[in-house]
Amino acid sequence: MRKNLSLLISLAIGFLFTSMLWQLAEPKIITAIGKAFYTVTKTSFIEIPTTDAQGIPMRYYPRVGTVYDPEYVAMESIRNYNTRIEPNREKRFLQLSEWLVNQVDSTGLIPQNYDFRDASLLKPWYSAATQSAAMLAIAQRAGFLRDRKLLGISSGMLAKLDPGYGYISSAETDSTVWFKSYPDYAIRGMVQTLLNLYEYDKLVNDPLAKDLFAKGVRMLNYKLGSLENRGYLDDPYMHIGRRAEHQELTRLLDELIKIAPNRFLAQDIERYKKLDKLPVSYQMLDQYAWGRIFCAMLGWMLFTLVIHAFLKMPK
Repeated sequence: MRKNLSLLISLAIGFLFTSMLWQLAEPKIITAIGKAFYTVTKTSFIEIPTTDAQGIPMRYYPRVGTVYDPEYVAMESIRNYNTRIEPNREKRFLQLSEWLVNQVDSTGLIPQNYDFRDASLLKPWYSAATQSAAMLAIAQRAGFLRDRKLLGISSGMLAKLDPGYGYISSAETDSTVWFKSYPDYAIRGMVQTLLNLYEYDKLVNDPLAKDLFAKGVRMLNYKLGSLENRGYLDDPYMHIGRRAEHQELTRLLDELIKIAPNRFLAQDIERYKKLDKLPVSYQMLDQYAWGRIFCAMLGWMLFTLVIHAFLKMPK
């Protein structure tokens, strides 16, 4: 009887401790486990950032492998440009932006040179989020080096974000624009493209960037509710953990409404934030998030064993 009571107490305390820990730090826990798994096996269940021998950023994607992701390289280049007061970051920005320039192909865009079979994409394929980030990074390099040729490359990439080119955006009859990633209606890719367009316009003062940004914001305002209902709020091809993905999306939307305030979009964002604050056990069951449930169960069992062993210690 005492053994059963001890086990029940251990299970109860373990559940409470796991729930509190997962509520506060689930994304960090999942990331740490995923990175440890990648370090040992060179595979993982989440996306893992890494670098090649020259320090160029790469990314491990589940069921794809470790590949160069131009969007990831571009975002790192932009980050180092924005903090280039430190000499090593200036050098890093120049290295990464040069790598991007060297990746521009005959279309004037930068391809994703890997097969992404989960999304039925074979190399080379193109993403609006990648082109907008690369466009901004190359424009920053052009300004830094005072190089008009580089500015021409970045403005060419901007032009191909216009729906008239038919590559990576589509227009509606009401003159709104959706910027395509994978899948075509991925909200994260759309929002990131809008943020990049805004920063490009601030840097270059380009009327096309301003126009595409305004049309894209209107499209997002119209489409967000229906896309959420169709399941596009969760990107099926993004593997950083469901809750981390949700937090990343709300962070990007927060950035967007700071530069393009919208009362209805702000209400949606507040609702998304409230969803993240719900008890994690409810979130997991509501989303049928079997991976999240499995990891939490492992944590619960581990804490239960430790607590049970402590309770069994002779007094």
